[in-house]
Amino acid sequence: MNLLLVVLWAQPGDAPGFQIDDDLLSGLFALAGTAIYSVLQEYETGQYISLEFSQKNVGNTFDSILHIINSVQHNDPTHYSLLRRHIVALSSALGK
Repeated sequence: MNLLLVVLWAQPGDAPGFQIDDDLLSGLFALAGTAIYSVLQEYETGQYISLEFSQKNVGNTFDSILHIINSVQHNDPTHYSLLRRHIVALSSALGK
Protein backbone atom coordinates (compact mmCIF):
# COMPACT_ATOMS: atom_id res chain seq x y z
CA MET A 1 0.00 0.00 0.00
CA ASN A 2 2.84 2.39 0.79
CA LEU A 3 4.26 2.02 -2.72
CA LEU A 4 0.87 2.86 -4.17
CA LEU A 5 0.64 6.00 -2.06
CA VAL A 6 4.24 6.99 -2.79
CA VAL A 7 3.45 6.85 -6.50
CA LEU A 8 0.46 9.11 -5.91
CA TRP A 9 2.26 11.72 -3.77
CA ALA A 10 5.89 12.67 -3.40
CA GLN A 11 5.42 14.09 0.12
CA PRO A 12 2.94 13.23 2.88
CA GLY A 13 0.43 16.03 3.27
CA ASP A 14 0.52 17.08 -0.39
CA ALA A 15 -2.85 17.04 -2.11
CA PRO A 16 -3.08 15.23 -5.44
CA GLY A 17 -3.24 17.33 -8.57
CA PHE A 18 -5.27 14.77 -10.52
CA GLN A 19 -8.42 12.69 -10.32
CA ILE A 20 -8.03 9.04 -9.33
CA ASP A 21 -10.04 7.15 -11.93
CA ASP A 22 -10.39 3.37 -12.35
CA ASP A 23 -7.70 3.14 -15.03
CA LEU A 24 -5.17 5.03 -12.92
CA LEU A 25 -5.99 3.04 -9.81
CA SER A 26 -5.74 -0.29 -11.66
CA GLY A 27 -2.42 0.74 -13.18
CA LEU A 28 -1.03 1.80 -9.81
CA PHE A 29 -2.08 -1.47 -8.19
CA ALA A 30 -0.49 -3.40 -11.06
CA LEU A 31 2.71 -1.34 -10.78
CA ALA A 32 2.89 -1.93 -7.02
CA GLY A 33 2.29 -5.66 -7.50
CA THR A 34 4.91 -5.83 -10.23
CA ALA A 35 7.46 -4.06 -8.04
CA ILE A 36 6.81 -6.56 -5.23
CA TYR A 37 7.17 -9.45 -7.67
CA SER A 38 10.44 -8.00 -8.96
CA VAL A 39 11.90 -7.70 -5.47
CA LEU A 40 10.90 -11.30 -4.71
CA GLN A 41 12.70 -12.39 -7.87
CA GLU A 42 15.85 -10.60 -6.74
CA TYR A 43 15.87 -12.69 -3.54
CA GLU A 44 14.53 -15.92 -5.11
CA THR A 45 17.75 -17.87 -4.48
CA GLY A 46 18.12 -16.61 -0.91
CA GLN A 47 20.82 -14.19 -1.98
CA TYR A 48 20.31 -10.79 -3.55
CA ILE A 49 20.76 -10.73 -7.32
CA SER A 50 20.16 -7.35 -8.95
CA LEU A 51 17.61 -7.42 -11.75
CA GLU A 52 16.66 -4.55 -14.02
CA PHE A 53 13.11 -3.35 -13.40
CA SER A 54 12.07 -2.96 -17.03
CA GLN A 55 9.33 -3.80 -19.51
CA LYS A 56 11.54 -6.59 -20.83
CA ASN A 57 11.88 -8.28 -17.44
CA VAL A 58 8.49 -7.66 -15.81
CA GLY A 59 6.18 -6.51 -18.60
CA ASN A 60 4.31 -9.82 -18.70
CA THR A 61 3.90 -9.75 -14.92
CA PHE A 62 2.44 -6.23 -15.07
CA ASP A 63 0.02 -7.29 -17.81
CA SER A 64 -1.04 -10.40 -15.84
CA ILE A 65 -1.64 -8.45 -12.64
CA LEU A 66 -3.55 -5.77 -14.54
CA HIS A 67 -5.72 -8.47 -16.12
CA ILE A 68 -6.53 -9.91 -12.67
CA ILE A 69 -7.37 -6.46 -11.31
CA ASN A 70 -9.61 -5.70 -14.30
CA SER A 71 -11.34 -9.07 -13.87
CA VAL A 72 -12.10 -8.27 -10.23
CA GLN A 73 -13.26 -4.80 -11.23
CA HIS A 74 -15.74 -6.22 -13.74
CA ASN A 75 -16.74 -9.48 -12.02
CA ASP A 76 -17.00 -8.16 -8.46
CA PRO A 77 -17.78 -4.45 -8.78
CA THR A 78 -19.11 -4.16 -5.22
CA HIS A 79 -15.81 -5.18 -3.62
CA TYR A 80 -13.75 -3.22 -6.14
CA SER A 81 -15.85 -0.12 -5.49
CA LEU A 82 -15.35 -0.53 -1.75
CA LEU A 83 -11.59 -0.87 -2.20
CA ARG A 84 -11.54 2.17 -4.47
CA ARG A 85 -13.51 4.27 -1.96
CA HIS A 86 -11.08 3.30 0.82
CA ILE A 87 -8.04 4.20 -1.31
CA VAL A 88 -9.54 7.55 -2.27
CA ALA A 89 -10.49 8.28 1.37
CA LEU A 90 -7.00 7.33 2.55
CA SER A 91 -5.34 9.44 -0.09
CA SER A 92 -7.61 12.38 0.73
CA ALA A 93 -6.84 12.03 4.43
CA LEU A 94 -3.11 12.04 3.70
CA GLY A 95 -3.56 15.19 1.61
CA LYS A 96 -4.92 17.17 4.58
